[in-house]
Amino acid sequence: MDYTFDDIDEMKRRPDIEAKGTKVGFPGGKGDRWMRIAAATHNNPYWRAQQDRIQSQVKAFEVAKAPDADVRAYLAGKYASLLVRDWGGWTNAGVPIPFSVEACTALLIQADDAFKIINGMAYRDENFRTEEVKAVIEEGKA
Repeated sequence: MDYTFDDIDEMKRRPDIEAKGTKVGFPGGKGDRWMRIAAATHNNPYWRAQQDRIQSQVKAFEVAKAPDADVRAYLAGKYASLLVRDWGGWTNAGVPIPFSVEACTALLIQADDAFKIINGMAYRDENFRTEEVKAVIEEGKA
């Protein structure tokens, strides 16, 4: 028997959003900081292609008891290249900084909360059910 249910779309995975990313608003600046972040799931082909290598490297860091700064630098580069699709509202002396993997990596290394937000939300597919979300710093998720 086929069943249909009202009002359950917000409970369904959205592979398209997991792949292209959801727009996440960030605090600070003039209130216009944002990133488009894709999920660290099998629906993101960039992440899927490197997922096993990333997990192996993170485990190697754990076994070696590597400093948190080394793990963060590694993951910041991966997040910037595989998860962050675009951004806006990030400036230097009032001048917009265009998105690039290099600039995003630097931001994720320097800005604790930006790293926490991506690290906390990217692995949870329920954060990718809508086109836009607001970051929640305290919990490190959207």
